[in-house]
Amino acid sequence: MHEGSKRRPGGVLLLAGLMVLLACTRPQAQPPAPPPPLKASAPQVILTNVSGQETAVRVELARTRAKRERGLMFRRELNPDAGMLFIFPDESFHRFWMKNTWIPLDLIFLNSRKEIVGIVARAKPESLDRLAVDRPARFVLEVNAGFCEQHGLRAGDHALFIGIED
Repeated sequence: MHEGSKRRPGGVLLLAGLMVLLACTRPQAQPPAPPPPLKASAPQVILTNVSGQETAVRVELARTRAKRERGLMFRRELNPDAGMLFIFPDESFHRFWMKNTWIPLDLIFLNSRKEIVGIVARAKPESLDRLAVDRPARFVLEVNAGFCEQHGLRAGDHALFIGIED
């Protein structure tokens, strides 16, 4: 101790109390917040042809009767990798027409096992002709006309659904 400093008996206790008070009021370390949930991937249909080539199609879903009746009507364009997947409650013979549909389309009919059972290629816009295949289907995928030819798709090829509950 050097000259001039005097020790006060309560000084050490006061300092210790102040340190305890500061320690108690300091914010406690919080565990890191969990990461935000991953976004569900956009619904996709992956089509695989006989050669093993895979083609992904981002799809809008037509699950309800109203959405299935409207389909792609009144659209002026459809992105090359996009389409609409019609989901029916049962496997059956389904017929389509192109009334008020302005885009030429390929219609890909799939059974419950997601096997292509038939294709209607290059459906003519605004036609009232009934479009169908000769085998029952549970799903119908509409894509731009020429899509099936471009990707080598035909009956017997398979599809995988991603982000789609059927």
